[in-house]
Amino acid sequence: MKNHLFKPGFRISFTDVIVIILGVCGSVVGMRIDTGLGLPIALVVGHFFAFCNVFRLPRKLELIWAAFLLIVAGTTIIWH
Repeated sequence: MKNHLFKPGFRISFTDVIVIILGVCGSVVGMRIDTGLGLPIALVVGHFFAFCNVFRLPRKLELIWAAFLLIVAGTTIIWH
């Protein structure tokens, strides 16, 4: 098993750019169909970019953040 050294700071790869472009396109198409379809796509892509490329959290904090995001997003959808 490799021992990966945690390196905080901004990074971006070609794959990240492709995912962001596809996410933005999917969000735009979703919003044209229904706002409720486009916003979750934008939320997921935005958080993917922010927490995988900008903030670079350690794995444990990343999982805590993901759980919190699911709870908040799920609650918002249910109460909306």
